[in-house]
Amino acid sequence: MADVFHKENDLEKNSPSYPRYKGGFFERNKHVSVSIIFSCFLFVMLFAMQKTKFFMDLIPRLRGEIALNSEYVITTTEHNYPIIIHNDDDISTQQLRFSGTLKSTFDDAAYHFCKPDDTILEVGAFFGYNTINIAHKLEGAGKIFAFEAHPQIYKYLSKSIMLNDLENIVSLQNIALAENPGKCTMIDYLDNSSVADLNQKNIRRITVDASTIDAESANKNITFLLIDVPGHAFKILKGAQQLLDNAQPTLRILMAVDVNSSAKHSNITEEINNLKQRGFRIYIVDDDCDTEEITSSKEIIDQKQVVLLVTKSEVRDDE
Repeated sequence: MADVFHKENDLEKNSPSYPRYKGGFFERNKHVSVSIIFSCFLFVMLFAMQKTKFFMDLIPRLRGEIALNSEYVITTTEHNYPIIIHNDDDISTQQLRFSGTLKSTFDDAAYHFCKPDDTILEVGAFFGYNTINIAHKLEGAGKIFAFEAHPQIYKYLSKSIMLNDLENIVSLQNIALAENPGKCTMIDYLDNSSVADLNQKNIRRITVDASTIDAESANKNITFLLIDVPGHAFKILKGAQQLLDNAQPTLRILMAVDVNSSAKHSNITEEINNLKQRGFRIYIVDDDCDTEEITSSKEIIDQKQVVLLVTKSEVRDDE
């Protein structure tokens, strides 16, 4: 009799007409509700991080950042190599502090196209993101001759090289490379007021010693030339006439070009034609480090910023 009673109860409960407490939306969709709450929490955290210095410094500290003083910190690249940078609001240094990487076509291409046995001349080393990453990639088989004109940045870059034990691979000099040797004037890009508005008359400038690529590359058999001075790349390349005249097929030149700024200092069409007359092929590098050979300087002039790979050899994207 009891069994019959339980069976009848079970049948009644399974009946569509049996009253059920369905609960609210969040109780019936617990996984969805947790996701919504977590997303709201992340949104609030990200908003707070943009507004407060405490949260702005939180992620870098979690990544192991160490403050050297009120202006400079030791952080790490995405490969966990230590690097000293300025802790200001510059986009590039903030990217390094938060993620250890720079979202830059030039930086990606520099690492992608370098070879373990390269002899590299680097113009505009800055805080050394490329210098350090590439030097570790060389694994002692290659050499980097790096040049950073800003005296304060040079000071901390030299410390970063020591932190990475790269003194035998990286030769660092505190001079600018220009069209002609002597002295040159540059914007102090550690002065935020100068960088914020380059049209102001009160931009802070500094005077530094200058040499040329030809003078600094003599008898070094350079195979990879990096020029990361976007507004002056073609002008700097004018100081490399001997290197270009005697270039072997192994030479590759990677240039970051700000088209509008470069046009103020150089005739881009003339410079491209000079390279082509010397037998160089010129490629535009995209964000994926794929290349497309240009047939006319107009393909460069029509863009605002571009990364160029210049070589006498054909470039294949599968290399």
